[in-house]
Amino acid sequence: MHVDSFPPELAIFSAFVAVFHAVCVFFSDVLFAVGVTRDGDRIREKGGDTFLVGPTVWGLGVLVGSFLVVALYWLVHHSILRASHDSAAR
Repeated sequence: MHVDSFPPELAIFSAFVAVFHAVCVFFSDVLFAVGVTRDGDRIREKGGDTFLVGPTVWGLGVLVGSFLVVALYWLVHHSILRASHDSAAR
């Protein structure tokens, strides 16, 4: 089926859904980036340190890598896979 055979309403609706999805992903990425940065700052305030880079770089990484970087951050800083289970990381 060729794209020209679709009704224009369907094309407009699918474009709206695509834009809505992109906006939602953008805002959720920004919120997660802010959260990761704040969490990294909290870890540093309690005397801990973030893995490899600072909290700001982790936050920027979330903006670039989205949820995969959030999952990696959580695994490195808050899961049982963390090398040292000090109270600063929790």
